[in-house]
Amino acid sequence: MRTLMVQQLLIALFLSAFIAFLTGGSSLVFISIIGLSISAFILIMGCSAKQCDKQPEAELAHQYNPDVQQTAHALPQFTLSGKVYRFIETYSATVIDVSPCHGQIRLITDTGREKQLPDYGIPFRKSHRIRKYELRQCSASGDCNVFRDALIINVNTGEYELTLARKCIIIPAIFTLFFPNSSVTSHYKLMPVPLLFSVIFTLLSAVAFISFLLMLWSIKEEQIWGEYRYAWLAYFLSRGGSFICINWMKQKSKIFDNKIVALVEAVRH
Repeated sequence: MRTLMVQQLLIALFLSAFIAFLTGGSSLVFISIIGLSISAFILIMGCSAKQCDKQPEAELAHQYNPDVQQTAHALPQFTLSGKVYRFIETYSATVIDVSPCHGQIRLITDTGREKQLPDYGIPFRKSHRIRKYELRQCSASGDCNVFRDALIINVNTGEYELTLARKCIIIPAIFTLFFPNSSVTSHYKLMPVPLLFSVIFTLLSAVAFISFLLMLWSIKEEQIWGEYRYAWLAYFLSRGGSFICINWMKQKSKIFDNKIVALVEAVRH
């Protein structure tokens, strides 16, 4: 992942200097590189994947955990972008004490161990049953990313909390202030994002950033169109491409969210 980030940053910086050189804005090269270094780094960090435990599935299946039922079963699964997603029950327990003021609950697992956990915002009462699940993202090679405590359910009330983190993708432009629904999207960090999307989105942002600087320079030189017409064209085309990328990501995220919700409903019922 770090290698990918460095490669994308170098591509973005090279592209910014190249555009400034071709358009005659050599005085903007240094400013462009400094500014784009910050914006490109933020963009790439936003596209990076969530860090989580990664172990072979065979090892996971044979790990000893005294809180895991020997008869624990995998829930229905789904496949997306070559990854298989499934919930695995890690343990079930009975609540023996509740401390709503501190957001904590004490419980005893089915194996007889006492634990104290946060209530995750779910209302619990004494004697309520709780179940916890981890989410595994497995590839065809058998390697799995494990997201611990991904789902917590109050069996008695059916209420649950999905603790999977989300990340946000934003078009770094003034348009974002006026069109937030079209310029901003979010998705679960575990959702697979194609490498091509990260590269294209970073390059489009780089082109837009440098084109915007050249547009400002053209206004200063009182040549709003003239030799800077390609900068204006590049800016609007790159911004249009960014909106298309955001819309595509929204559609992909909606599909993934629906599949996750379907798995959660399977657990509850």
